[in-house]
Amino acid sequence: MSSLAEVILLGPEEEARRLLDRDPAALGPNVALRPLLEDFVFPHAARVAGPTELLYHDELAPAYEVLGIYRPRLVPRLSATRPSATITPS
Repeated sequence: MSSLAEVILLGPEEEARRLLDRDPAALGPNVALRPLLEDFVFPHAARVAGPTELLYHDELAPAYEVLGIYRPRLVPRLSATRPSATITPS
């Protein structure tokens, strides 16, 4: 029986219990839910993130609001370019 059919026939709670028995890892948070779960369990004031992570977290903003989870302030990670030790004339 497929997961969707189990949810429809058995209800979400019973289906979740069966899924937990069969494959516990299947109920773990995926990449989209991981930051939400972390911020719910371990609330913090700020999250240091790179450029791509900042965009990713902006996309999650509505989920924070809907779930009522405090969204930490996003702080850009320091990014710098180190010049080479020798300067070559052009």
